[in-house]
Amino acid sequence: MAPIEELRKLLNPNGVPEFEAVAVEGTGVFETLKAVAKKVLLSLKEDKK
Repeated sequence: MAPIEELRKLLNPNGVPEFEAVAVEGTGVFETLKAVAKKVLLSLKEDKK
């Protein structure tokens, strides 16, 4: 198993926001959904300008 920092470097080279979540347990799911919804709404707001 690879260390988390190595995985981040390989899988997320642009440093976009990331979230740890386990859907079957419900862990982190709401926080992930909330962050995604916020990004979408901000993007839509910027597109209207």
